[in-house]
Amino acid sequence: MSPAAQGRRLQALLNVMGWSQTELALRTGIGTYSLNRYCRGHRPINAKDAWRIANATGLTAGYILDGDLRGLTKDQVSFLPDA
Repeated sequence: MSPAAQGRRLQALLNVMGWSQTELALRTGIGTYSLNRYCRGHRPINAKDAWRIANATGLTAGYILDGDLRGLTKDQVSFLPDA
């Protein structure tokens, strides 16, 4: 998946959750600079950070990296953005 698509999905997820990049940084331990680069599609999300984001949001690293819905419940899927 391209960094741009990952970034669109991550930013849309933040919008749905009502979180800022700063809030996600606090919840994950990922630097705000890195999160900004992810959200803008300037850098692909690495596996370690995908796991951290997944842990903080209650989703899967597969969804964060590739939009893979496997392993998610119907309730989780119902609130996801269409990005």
